[in-house]
Amino acid sequence: MLLDDDAAVAVAAGLRAVTDGAVANMDEAAVRAAAAIERVLPDRLKRRVDALHAAVVPLPSGTAPVPPSVLALIALACQDSERLRFAYTDAGGRESRRHVEPYRLVSAARRWYLVAWDVERNAWRGFRLDRLSDPRPTGVRSPPADPPDAARFVAQGMTTAPYKWQARVLLDAPASVVAARVPPTVAVIEAAGEDQCVLTAGSETLDSIAMHLIMIDIPFTPLSPPELGARCAHLARRLTDAAARAEGLKPEA
Repeated sequence: MLLDDDAAVAVAAGLRAVTDGAVANMDEAAVRAAAAIERVLPDRLKRRVDALHAAVVPLPSGTAPVPPSVLALIALACQDSERLRFAYTDAGGRESRRHVEPYRLVSAARRWYLVAWDVERNAWRGFRLDRLSDPRPTGVRSPPADPPDAARFVAQGMTTAPYKWQARVLLDAPASVVAARVPPTVAVIEAAGEDQCVLTAGSETLDSIAMHLIMIDIPFTPLSPPELGARCAHLARRLTDAAARAEGLKPEA
């Protein structure tokens, strides 16, 4: 094997990444693969790989791991556009049987998601694989029509859909600048020209959205809902009052 320094580090990091608990029974397989590769590495590269393994401590995902067989079965179904049936338990603990046209798998925040067209509900859905069981191919090939951007679909489901409030805000900075400060698991960011972008996020309270936007430290304009602007004004008065008290001044009426 002809691996330069960067390739050796990439292999070591990749093998370490699959042992974070998101996929079941991958630790042993990763160790076997690493051992096979390291046997043929020159000492110079082996030292770097050993150092990486010794220094990196994976953070467990905290969710039930997905069996590799399930991951492979669903990936093949996506590739072959073959319909699937499976049992699913939602966030509220409700169980159901689903019949879907699988489209893409998305890995996010140490979890796996299936983006698929739900045939019986006539809608696109995102399914967490650790809540999915007994997947069975049907033998029917049916490519889903007009599929969404899978990564964006999952991001919206994680950051906006589950919450009471969904907010859209215009920020006076390029999308790349905001994306460097806001993880994709927190908000969806869309470019709105070269120097502005729109951030979409959800929360159980408008105050928490407003405070998060303040912490981003970029000028912003609330777009929706209308109540967000009013909460920003309320918080501004509270902060002005606190600053005045801190300076020993009488707060303005």
